[in-house]
Amino acid sequence: MVIVFHIPCTPSDLPPIKRKSAHGASLAADIACLEIVVNLLVTFMATGTDQGPMVARVQGIATRGRMKVLIVQSNPDLGSLWQNHMQRQGMTVSLTTDQTGAVHALNTQGFDVIILDLVLEKGSALAVADLASYRYPEAKVIFVTNTSFFSDGSIFELSANACAHLQSDIPPEDLAAMVEHIGRGS
Repeated sequence: MVIVFHIPCTPSDLPPIKRKSAHGASLAADIACLEIVVNLLVTFMATGTDQGPMVARVQGIATRGRMKVLIVQSNPDLGSLWQNHMQRQGMTVSLTTDQTGAVHALNTQGFDVIILDLVLEKGSALAVADLASYRYPEAKVIFVTNTSFFSDGSIFELSANACAHLQSDIPPEDLAAMVEHIGRGS
């Protein structure tokens, strides 16, 4: 039997150290957090249980300072293009092509920004946006589409966390800049 405890991992819980890491936290805090993350992940793998919210919290510690993006795009080639570009920009990016994959991703990890194909081939984009709003109210959703649906701006009335509505043919560098701007503001 394995018992898992959540140990808060904040710099105030650890001894001070003079050297700072790249994102401003103390190096001792980063090392201690990493040790906790590794120990928790080993425990999760050993137990084989679904630790949904706890895993999301551990993953948040492990990727602290890196923007986490979920792309839900029915066209896997377009989604991969965006994913690769954002990863080169230093973002942590997950890609899925339907509602089922998006729900699984949202149940196992948190995201700063969600890029959501408004017209999914399998599932409902608005259902994904609702779940994101419920589980992660601070997450921002960028809706993308290759149609004229919601071109009147009504998407902002239907989704509480909608912050942009873009055409799918947006250049990847422009989308990455938009994600960076929106995500850092959250």
